[in-house]
Amino acid sequence: MISQAKKEANQRNAKASTGPRTPMGKAIASRNSRRHGLATSIFNDQVWCSQVHRLAKIFGPKGVAPEIDQAIKRLLTAMMEVMRVQAARNDLWRIALVRQSMFEQQIDKAAGNGETGTTAETDIVVSQDLEAAVALEVLPLIMKLERYQRRAEASCRWIVDELGRIDI
Repeated sequence: MISQAKKEANQRNAKASTGPRTPMGKAIASRNSRRHGLATSIFNDQVWCSQVHRLAKIFGPKGVAPEIDQAIKRLLTAMMEVMRVQAARNDLWRIALVRQSMFEQQIDKAAGNGETGTTAETDIVVSQDLEAAVALEVLPLIMKLERYQRRAEASCRWIVDELGRIDI
């Protein structure tokens, strides 16, 4: 049984942590899980969904049993999930490269204005520092994508195993 003091403390804490109250705070909180959209079904994205249907028309053999047809469509969906994760990873790297390029342009511009006394050696060190900073910023985001990659690849393996067990 919980003590009265602990119960009152829990109630006070619950009143203090009710989440966002303003419309702007609620709008931000509602987008918490939508950073990259990989947790949602591929069929919620019209571009990827249309690609699955297009590939199903190409690779789906005519006159096969319905369970084989469904397994092939699920396999194509899982393969598109892998491609969607890879596209998200490529986007992250592209953004990182653009940011690094912008930083380098700012440094070059500052050096051209005579703001810093740079030499070739310091330029190399600054460039390496920028590369490291951008990589350290992007790598945690890329590591978060690994969960989605593993899930999509596991789906592909399960469906291939299922297709192997179906008597064609």
